[in-house]
Amino acid sequence: MKLLKLKIKGYKSLQDTEVSFSMPPPEYANLHFLVGVNGSGKSVFLEATGLVFTRIMQDEAPGFPFELDYEINDAIVKVYSADKRASGYRLKVEIKENGSTNSFTTIPEAYKPRRLVSYTSGC
Repeated sequence: MKLLKLKIKGYKSLQDTEVSFSMPPPEYANLHFLVGVNGSGKSVFLEATGLVFTRIMQDEAPGFPFELDYEINDAIVKVYSADKRASGYRLKVEIKENGSTNSFTTIPEAYKPRRLVSYTSGC
């Protein structure tokens, strides 16, 4: 899986935050860093990322609006929260593969990432 973009609205200090993961130079493979001053939301962003993935793997939406794009198995998967109800947000899933786009309310197993690793040192 390759993370392409994550947009988060209304989670702790992240009111309208979008991070795009462009391709790094080849010598860094798929290594990405979040760098910023203390209190800028780096750890909160990683926490929200983990929460988004934890919930979508259970076919649920987290309790805040988000948009997530990632590439897996030669397909682009877009997952986002929609239609806030009393019970929370619903998932919407779009999978672009071989020139066509299909819509779902859950992520088919073949398009779910197997694991997510993030790290924060917190000085």
